[in-house]
Amino acid sequence: MLWLWFGICGATFALGEYVSKRWAMTGDAYLLVVMVLSYGLGSLAWAPIIKAKCNLAQMGMIWVLMASLVTVALGVVVFHERLGFLQWIGVALAIGAMFLIA
Repeated sequence: MLWLWFGICGATFALGEYVSKRWAMTGDAYLLVVMVLSYGLGSLAWAPIIKAKCNLAQMGMIWVLMASLVTVALGVVVFHERLGFLQWIGVALAIGAMFLIA
């Protein structure tokens, strides 16, 4: 059940990230509303995670890993942003560090 809540958090975060980029590109006011609602729902979905596990450090690091991967994937795959070689090394090191901490 915990992973279901992480999935909901990840999905709402991904929607918020996607919509925030679209809003930045277009300036459409309704996208700003969708972005705020999406991030808000993601924050609400965090409540059962922290209640069930009650380990902020570990759960927080798993969340940071998931959010980072979602953000990089959306930027690279959906919006065709480019990362340089050193940036990819930074992504790999960050993922490794988060796994070690979590």
